[in-house]
Amino acid sequence: MSQAAANTSKAARVTVLTCFPISLAWRSAGFRWAQDDMQAEFSRIAPLLLGSLLLCVVLLILLLVVHGRAEVHELCNKKYASAALPGIFSALTFILENFALANGLSATSVVLLNKCAILPGVLGEIWLTRTTPYRTQLLTMAALPLCITVYSLGDEGEINMSLVGLLLGLGAALSDGFGDIAFEATALDDLEENSGAETLRCMLVNELYKSVLNIILMFVFEHKHFSQGLFHGWGVRMLVGGVLPLPMMVALHSTAILTTSNLESKIAASADIGIAYLMEALIFGDAVSISQCLLSLAIFALIGVYTKFAIYVRKAAADALIRSWTLDVEVICRV
Repeated sequence: MSQAAANTSKAARVTVLTCFPISLAWRSAGFRWAQDDMQAEFSRIAPLLLGSLLLCVVLLILLLVVHGRAEVHELCNKKYASAALPGIFSALTFILENFALANGLSATSVVLLNKCAILPGVLGEIWLTRTTPYRTQLLTMAALPLCITVYSLGDEGEINMSLVGLLLGLGAALSDGFGDIAFEATALDDLEENSGAETLRCMLVNELYKSVLNIILMFVFEHKHFSQGLFHGWGVRMLVGGVLPLPMMVALHSTAILTTSNLESKIAASADIGIAYLMEALIFGDAVSISQCLLSLAIFALIGVYTKFAIYVRKAAADALIRSWTLDVEVICRV
């Protein structure tokens, strides 16, 4: 690879990793901004459904135009059934976040609580590396909830969250954490052959599963909106703040994973706390506190330490597995 191509690739990675946390913050801040403009009761799931369906259409067109009909027909392969579980967890995460915002949580509080996804994520690390957590990881995991609690207390020393909103936010974080475990467990390994088409198919199937779950949950919990109209009371704000951020965020997330890795993208994603905080200050006129900004940086650093350590542990576990396999082969050859 030439120096110019390497610089272009690096610039593309930096751009994606910069835009990714912005899209995460805008998904929450944008929905809060959109719901403030609503005069009537509206569906919290319909914006997510429409966003997923829009992304499905775009992905299908890309798959058809760029890779041809033969690659589209591969969607019938039963191996894509494994994408159902991470798709379900992903849909639940977004739904619970929207309901948390509807119950009075700020966008910053939602993205802040989402960082608790690291706690169930440690189960995935134990499963992948076959090792117990190191002290560094345990200390980081203990420090992170403390920082989140201090951040939530604010300068007044009181948690300004409704209990329902808090539980919904924590539920979204747990769903996100278990979704990551499901993603690692069901990730397809055969990306070497026509990886571009395979990536598009995986994204498309994931969004289809999310759409199906959104429809089911709408029938169960928001059936009244089918009679009055799914888009009742919607305006430009709902489209800009409630619908469009989802497909943009999902596309940037997938691109970030492809250009770096799943864990590396999580480090970049943790910057969404500070970005959401500043967005709400600009949009809603919320006061900006230096202590809150410094805590955002501390949480970002803690997540970076934990995630980098997890990357090194995974590499060490992979190297140990390779050495063990090599020794086994040498012993068999000697015999």
